[in-house]
Amino acid sequence: MRRLCLACMTMALLHLLLSTSADAQSLNEVLEAVSKNVKEFQDLLPDFVCDERVTSTEFDAGRLIKEKVVESVFAGFQRSRDENRAHFAFTESRDVVAIDGKPARKGTAFPKLPYNFAGGYSSLLTTTFAPDNLSIHNYTLGDSYKSSDSSAILVRFATKDGQQKLTGMFQGMQLTAQDIGAAWIDQKSFRVLRLQRRSLHLPPGLTRSVATVDYGPVTIGEGQFWMPKRIQAEIDENGPRVTLSYVAEYTRCRKFEADVKLLP
Repeated sequence: MRRLCLACMTMALLHLLLSTSADAQSLNEVLEAVSKNVKEFQDLLPDFVCDERVTSTEFDAGRLIKEKVVESVFAGFQRSRDENRAHFAFTESRDVVAIDGKPARKGTAFPKLPYNFAGGYSSLLTTTFAPDNLSIHNYTLGDSYKSSDSSAILVRFATKDGQQKLTGMFQGMQLTAQDIGAAWIDQKSFRVLRLQRRSLHLPPGLTRSVATVDYGPVTIGEGQFWMPKRIQAEIDENGPRVTLSYVAEYTRCRKFEADVKLLP
C-alpha cells in the first residue's frame, strides 16, 4: 500500500511539474502576445459610444470637501494621423446627460471637476504595451494568480532611465515620464485585465499620482474587444493631506452610428 501511495504521489508531482512547465511563458513571449493584442486594439477598434459616469472628489484629511458626478455619452473615434500612413490616433468626446443627478440640456459643456484625469481610456494601455513603446520600458514577470475560472500573470514595469519619448502633463506642466507599475495579464488570451501606472516625476506640490484601469470584453459591431470598464486616478497634494480622485465607469458600449443626410 505504501508503494502504491508513493507511486501515486510521484505521478501527481510529475503531472504538476509537466503542467507548470507547459503553462509557463517567458517574458518575451508574454510581451509579444500582449503587444499584439494592443496593436489590434489600436488598429481595429471601430468608432463607438458608451454610457459614462464620472465621479470626482476632493478630500482634506479624510473629510469630503467637493464632489461632482457627471453622466454622459462617451464617444471614441479612430482618426488617421497621416493620409499616407496606416497609423491611427484615438480621440474622444462627450455629450453631457446629467450633472449631480440633474438632467442637462443638450450641448451643455462638461463641468469643471475637482480632478479631471484625461486620456486614461486608451493612453495607459498603449503607453505601456504598444509595440513602439516596449523598448523604453523594463519589464519583469511576477507571480501567477489562479481563480476558479481563470489565471493571470503579473507583469511589473518601469520606464528606462533617461528615456525622452514619453511625457506627462501635470498642472499645465509637461514633464518627462518616469513611471512604475504593474499589469495583470490573462494567461490564456494575453489580454490586460488590470493596469496600474504610477508617476514618479511630479511638479512641486504633488506627492503622488497613480491610475488604475480595469478591462473586460465588450462586443462592438461584429468584433469583441477588451476595453476599460473602470478607471480610477488619484493625486495627493501637500503630502497625504489633500487627495483628489477621479473615477470613470463605462457601460452599454456599442458601435457608433450616425444618420447621414444629403442636402440638395
